[in-house]
Amino acid sequence: VSFGFFVNHEINLKELLSYWCVQLFGGFVAGLCVYFCFISEIKNFESIHKIVPTNYSGAYTAAIFGEFFPNPGYKETVPHISEILACIYEGVGTFILMASILWSTKNKAITKFSPLVIGFTVALLIIWIAPFTQCGINPARDFGPRLVAYFFHWGNGAFPIGKTGFLTVYIVSPLVGAFLASILYQRIRNLFKW
Repeated sequence: VSFGFFVNHEINLKELLSYWCVQLFGGFVAGLCVYFCFISEIKNFESIHKIVPTNYSGAYTAAIFGEFFPNPGYKETVPHISEILACIYEGVGTFILMASILWSTKNKAITKFSPLVIGFTVALLIIWIAPFTQCGINPARDFGPRLVAYFFHWGNGAFPIGKTGFLTVYIVSPLVGAFLASILYQRIRNLFKW
């Protein structure tokens, strides 16, 4: 979303980078809080279910911190999805989120309802996308807590070797989605002279 506002020239590069750093730090701190509150229960769960946190099976518990596709909690009910399809889900989800933010906060007729519009948008996106990719739609939401998982318990289980999904699906795709929504919003705004 910050990148979308940067594309629309509503924030400058210095603000964008500072927002990204603060968001990443916030995600990391939130991940630490979750880790320290629940690590004993997580280790107990891993022991009972014979999950090795440092290999691919670790995704089942590492998914508490960062997103994985297909969603480890839905392996039995959701068919395997490719990295390209996962990128599409995350990119389209972020596109829809960014469009709803721009539309609801810039449209004077509904500005007072923008928190509801954005909240319902996020809720609907989670319902739709979470079974497939866990619905990251925010690089800091994924990457900050994923770093906690990597450094504190899961190691390579947080960044599966040979897998680039954390980068393409959860960082690049949301940036592309926000970029496209911002460009489209500007074009429509200029076309209709809002």
